[in-house]
Amino acid sequence: MIPLHVPPLSIRETLAFPREDYATKLEDQLRDNLNKRGAVLTATGRDAIRLALRSLSLERHDKVLVPAYACQAIRIVVEQVCEPVYVDIDPNTLNMDVDRIESSITGDTRAILAVHLYGNPCDMERITDIAKSRKLAVIEDVAQGLGGSYRGRMLGSFGDFAVFSFRFSKDTTSFR
Repeated sequence: MIPLHVPPLSIRETLAFPREDYATKLEDQLRDNLNKRGAVLTATGRDAIRLALRSLSLERHDKVLVPAYACQAIRIVVEQVCEPVYVDIDPNTLNMDVDRIESSITGDTRAILAVHLYGNPCDMERITDIAKSRKLAVIEDVAQGLGGSYRGRMLGSFGDFAVFSFRFSKDTTSFR
């Protein structure tokens, strides 16, 4: 579950005449909290997924495993870069069914896009084990899981890439 949290920046800080570079401040916080080499803010979560896919140098015939039940924007952005392969979901979590990942992998599979849907964390230990054994990249979509954790580790810290979204329609939009 996602715990209640306090936003890192107050409404006054975000609306006041900027004396600091708040985008850089947020990138630094995300990078440090997730123990990543870097963080880049994009205009949308869609752009972030596209950037992750492009940085993998994927070609049109390459395949990325995605959950069969997810935001349509994920399907659209993956189709713009390569071929999505839909993996059935676990009816209890609505996340990608980890037991079905191995059978979905082909010689053209390059990545697994794990979506932590509705704050339910994916089984990231198994996903990263499978990805490591098959030399696949892992992209975590944490748009609905910001602040959540899996077995004591922050969501977004498992994959090669972590994608967040602060769009007004997300649960994370808040004021302090």
